[in-house]
Amino acid sequence: MQIQENPTKVAHNIWRSVLPVEHDVRKAEIKARVITGTYILQTNTAQYNKVKVSPTCLMCGNGDETLQHFLLDCEQLEGTRKIGINMLSEIIEEIHPLGLSLFNTREDLTQFIMDCAHKTLEVSYNYPYDYNSV
Repeated sequence: MQIQENPTKVAHNIWRSVLPVEHDVRKAEIKARVITGTYILQTNTAQYNKVKVSPTCLMCGNGDETLQHFLLDCEQLEGTRKIGINMLSEIIEEIHPLGLSLFNTREDLTQFIMDCAHKTLEVSYNYPYDYNSV
């Protein structure tokens, strides 16, 4: 998670984009946990559990449940992901005509989905637009 310049006075984009509705707050809590690494994916469970646990995704059964799998690859989340990726693509195309093709790797796209203001993303430096709308 990219810590902003004044985190005690200005809320992170996750919290500023949430409506004060229970469902939205729950979604933001999950996103905050994923970004901070406190959301437990199967790969985490398998890595730290004394009992043998499979890192395979419990939703689709195809591949290890990593952050990238959870956000970009899991077949069971395809319908939800398609809606979100289409919305994200439209917003990015308003900022830059290359849209999602700005991201050279799936890791960059995963990072952008997680925290679009993160300074490790080259796109943030090259195109200094307001990513709060994303």
